[in-house]
Amino acid sequence: MARSSRDCYQLLEVCGLFATLIGDADGVYDPQTDNDRLLLGLKGTMSIFRKSTPSCLPNGMPPACVCSGTGTPGRAP
Repeated sequence: MARSSRDCYQLLEVCGLFATLIGDADGVYDPQTDNDRLLLGLKGTMSIFRKSTPSCLPNGMPPACVCSGTGTPGRAP
């Protein structure tokens, strides 16, 4: 979606001003409505978070990584 949180929110603002709908695999969103703006903001924040975390996540963990009981990734002993 965007490279930084600031870019995400500026994009949402511009789309809201020009009544532009935003779509992805989950649905179509109208940034002029509060609920859709909130969802798009969260999606943007999560995409930036995923880019900044290491690839040691449950959906694609390298063999040297394990997940603890709390779901946080760590190194295998």
